[in-house]
Amino acid sequence: MENLDQKVLQASSGEHRFDPDQQRRFLGTFEERVILAITLEDARLEVVRNQLADILNQIIKIHENPHVKLSSNLPNSLQMNYMKLANQINLNVTVIREDKSLSPYGVIIHSDKPVDIINPDIRSQFPNLFEEPKPSSSEQTEKKSLWKKIFG
Repeated sequence: MENLDQKVLQASSGEHRFDPDQQRRFLGTFEERVILAITLEDARLEVVRNQLADILNQIIKIHENPHVKLSSNLPNSLQMNYMKLANQINLNVTVIREDKSLSPYGVIIHSDKPVDIINPDIRSQFPNLFEEPKPSSSEQTEKKSLWKKIFG
């Protein structure tokens, strides 16, 4: 009988979330469902805005029916940009308003079932986006030290 009383008390106390801190961090989504996570800083970068359509097309080929969540902490112009992009690819988009919790992420792309991606951060999944261009061979010339200039 004690077990039944405990269940009644839990049900009357309101909604039960399995891991509310994890859900706040990933804009209301469980971590095991996150396909790609883009931080607020990275979401503001031009390279991410320009390449996100290609990235989303790659994700669609691998994962069935992904969803896009945007943080309300992104500027409105960026929110609109990302919403238009997702709508062109026929993806569902939701803007998550964050009043009490601050997520480090600006864009979360997730599935409705677990995908268990170990590191969903865009910098780990697409490191080539953030590589600095290598200087040409003429720029790589080594500066000679004072001693080498004097003594050859």
